[in-house]
Amino acid sequence: MPHLASGKQYLVLRCRSRGLPDREVKDLMAGKFELYTDETGMHRFRLKASNGSVVVTGDPQESRDDCIKSIESIRKLAPYAELKESAAGPA
Repeated sequence: MPHLASGKQYLVLRCRSRGLPDREVKDLMAGKFELYTDETGMHRFRLKASNGSVVVTGDPQESRDDCIKSIESIRKLAPYAELKESAAGPA
């Protein structure tokens, strides 16, 4: 069975295969997750791009551990997620 690259390795390989210099690959990977407690006391996270803009905001979670589990799920699954377009309407 072939070895699957980790999410980070996969991203680096994809970027390099498209001719991006290492400096730009590093910039793409410089995003960070931030954990915080919202005004209702629920735990949440946001993913910020290297330029500081918020890319994703997580749903409220009862516990910090559940919030961290959500982050880990995104880290594992995002590199393999496919793009699916749908008609305009409620999310």
